[in-house]
Amino acid sequence: MIGQSTSEALSHKGEAWQTWLRIRTLIGTRISLLFLTALLIRLILAPLGAKGWDIYIWWETAVKIVDQHRIFNFYERNPAMHYALPSVWAFITAIVYRIYPTSHWEDDLLFRFLIKFPIILADIAVGLLIYRYVFTLTDDRRKSELASALWLFHPLVIFASSLWGIQDSIPVLFLLSSVYMLFKDHSVKGGLMYGLSIM
Repeated sequence: MIGQSTSEALSHKGEAWQTWLRIRTLIGTRISLLFLTALLIRLILAPLGAKGWDIYIWWETAVKIVDQHRIFNFYERNPAMHYALPSVWAFITAIVYRIYPTSHWEDDLLFRFLIKFPIILADIAVGLLIYRYVFTLTDDRRKSELASALWLFHPLVIFASSLWGIQDSIPVLFLLSSVYMLFKDHSVKGGLMYGLSIM
């Protein structure tokens, strides 16, 4: 009887463990599906549209840094007609141009896609940070998923990064990283992230 009871207890424990593993797999699949869907939407939209003037400014700035070696003096005296944003995005555009140099920025779909790709990655990373931050505060996966989905599937966020090609998600990523680091008592890393958010 004792052996049978022990065997039954172990059997129930094994079933409970398998159930727990299935629940964790389901949760992981749901989260993965959330982020993969958000990423796929953005990747499909990326080559389709862009604000021409902004794309030209990104290309022009990259050319100055890479081809003309103007690493520290790519700003012009007339910012209304040239690059007028903080420097981090300028160097990101330079990396993209270094990987794929082109002179046909107007109709080069691959360049348009590549210049938006870092912004899209920042979009997804912000969604992940929102998930982690809300989960840290609430210990509730559903609330974390909802908060993340509100960012990932917000039409304006998708439009700004994937269609317009504006880089706002990158400073948002650094700023939110700063808040998260400070919340975790990593003050030096938090300060570094904050600095990057305004550069």
